[in-house]
Amino acid sequence: MTRRPAPLSDRLVIPGLQRILAGFNVLVYILVIINPHYGQWLELAPDKVLQGQIWRPLTGFLLPTVGDANAADLLSPLSLLFLFIKCQLLIMMGNALEAIWGAKKFNLLVLGTAASVTIATLLTYWINPDIGRLLGPTTSFNLYLVIFFSFASVLPNTEFRLFFVLPVKVKYLAMITGAFVLMTFTGHWLVLVHGLLSYSILLYLLLPELAASVKARHRRSTFERRVVESARNAQLTQGRTCSVCGTTEANSPQREFRVLDNGDDICMPCIEQQRDSEQN
Repeated sequence: MTRRPAPLSDRLVIPGLQRILAGFNVLVYILVIINPHYGQWLELAPDKVLQGQIWRPLTGFLLPTVGDANAADLLSPLSLLFLFIKCQLLIMMGNALEAIWGAKKFNLLVLGTAASVTIATLLTYWINPDIGRLLGPTTSFNLYLVIFFSFASVLPNTEFRLFFVLPVKVKYLAMITGAFVLMTFTGHWLVLVHGLLSYSILLYLLLPELAASVKARHRRSTFERRVVESARNAQLTQGRTCSVCGTTEANSPQREFRVLDNGDDICMPCIEQQRDSEQN
């Protein structure tokens, strides 16, 4: 029996893409230290991409800084610590997303976002070259923000140590970061269009899950409300219930009830039975 070949989309999936991405971040970091001008050759410059420099849509997301970098600054302990944290977070969040979503969906998130940011930058450059040149190099970090927002949506209660001390849930960090991102969209309508296109893959993947989550919460709240209403209606239908024998007004409408000091109801036969037991 011959085995059917896997679909082409499955064969093109790159497992462990987050580790490959982190490795290239370190490689480009070393290259920029060797020659700070490499930043200008690798950044996402739309005019250079249209001239045939097709490596820029990939290398532009790997640069440690925008424009020329100072080798001494890149070799400082703070910069090296930032690189280490960036790669560790990238691998950690990527591993979590790949485990939950699968490698295929995570590949779509990373590669699709890289493509959408590039398309958004080229479109912006075609409409307004000045804004396009500005947005290309400065928005390459959108790829990492997309991974961060995806992680926050999947595991919102994960805690990060802010400044290595203060534990903060990632969902709150995502809210604050998202607010700053939205603020950048208000400067020019082209910036808004560029942002929507850049985050289009994220919206495509998360909006259905968000809608399903909202529907699930609505169904759960509706069910809980109906349960409470049913219990209240049942209590109103039964009337008063004896806390000792469980007799209700519905079962024994002729029976009289009294209220105890603790607020519970008790029927007269149970009261008389308690009095008789006390006297004996």
